[in-house]
Amino acid sequence: MQRTYSDKLKNITLKKRLEYIKQHKLNGKPQNIVGRLLDPSTQYSLDTLNGFVHSQDTHYLNKEFINGFWDFLFPLFQEMLDIREK
Repeated sequence: MQRTYSDKLKNITLKKRLEYIKQHKLNGKPQNIVGRLLDPSTQYSLDTLNGFVHSQDTHYLNKEFINGFWDFLFPLFQEMLDIREK
């Protein structure tokens, strides 16, 4: 990743990290999830998350939306963190 972006890892933004992971490390459903995270027109995007964290936007403060976002991200976390059910 550092060679691709010619920068230290700590300086590479989350968006660029996700783009790299999508292109080089993922396939199938996790790759689609990252694609949707990077697409600002989707409901569960980094732009939505960024607006929720850094602005006064209370549009997405209900628990159904937050739970839906986590449900959306879980398959990606399973792949990246190797989460398995017993």
